[in-house]
Amino acid sequence: MKTGHKCAEGKGSRLWPTLLVALLVTFAAGGCGARSASVGPTASTNAAYWTLSDRGIKSELIVDLKRAPQLLVIGGSRALRFDPAYIRRLTGLTAFNAAVQHATPQDEWCFVSLLHSRFPTARFQLLWVIDCDEFDQFSPGAALLEDPSLSRFLPPALVDGASDSLGPAAQAALAFGAQHPSVIEPDGFTVADAISADARRGTLRERVTAYIKGTLHLYTHTPARIRPQAAHYFTKTLALMNQLGVAPTVVLAPLQPWYLAAVYGRGWEARHRLVLAYLHHLQSIYRFNVLDFSRVSSIGGTSDGFYDAVHLRPETARLVVDAVRRLLPRAFSEPKPPAA
Repeated sequence: MKTGHKCAEGKGSRLWPTLLVALLVTFAAGGCGARSASVGPTASTNAAYWTLSDRGIKSELIVDLKRAPQLLVIGGSRALRFDPAYIRRLTGLTAFNAAVQHATPQDEWCFVSLLHSRFPTARFQLLWVIDCDEFDQFSPGAALLEDPSLSRFLPPALVDGASDSLGPAAQAALAFGAQHPSVIEPDGFTVADAISADARRGTLRERVTAYIKGTLHLYTHTPARIRPQAAHYFTKTLALMNQLGVAPTVVLAPLQPWYLAAVYGRGWEARHRLVLAYLHHLQSIYRFNVLDFSRVSSIGGTSDGFYDAVHLRPETARLVVDAVRRLLPRAFSEPKPPAA
């Protein structure tokens, strides 16, 4: 279900949010209009659940597209503010942003496969925004498994086995989605969400400090590694794009400089070296480009161009696009069919 919406931050009637809490409660409680964050998914409300996630919204948008975009942006929450409208103004290419929160290579494989399935003969460039923890995340998550448009690109045994253990995790995700709806444009651009809402609380220094604490705790208890399942879906996506005659552009997203300075020698550097070595090895097998913008100074950005330690504001995302275009113009060339 799609709802027109005007937002003070945004661009008028082009915007539409995730399903409102009242509509969720209508689905789950048979018409009750009261707001409640405690309503959880049941056998009859899974559709409401996955539509509340940004995965559900963006998969629906892709299914509804009338023509294929010439460029697809994929990645996690660090890629949410890459604006397709800006990309089109700068490069002339139509674009769609399929980045979603907490994305892993499994999610990204599903989104690329969905667009390819929707437009089998289309060729599109791929801008893939990653981070040093890209290959060390647990997936698939509830939001991916519960979205039938995306989960169909995963092995049924994997989906069924993982879905059986969702339980409280799915209910918690539903409640979170009801409390923190995103505002997403038809081209996939996320105008507002929990990340931008949290940025209105406290100072940037406080938010970065909290991230530093959480990251150091994670790094202390988790070694640098490449999970086999994440690597499997990363290479599946590269192989598919190469079959389409396209060499994707993989970008390591910028980090807030106070954060990077604090975590650099305490676990981040080892992960950074591991991921770069892995990517460079894959370049001997697949055709794709790698640009490392981990230091925001490499794109001319500043410390205040972030919502927190890792999430880019729109102005920083635009600087990334500018830098890609400057350093690798072919990343934004109009894709052509492979030679016969």
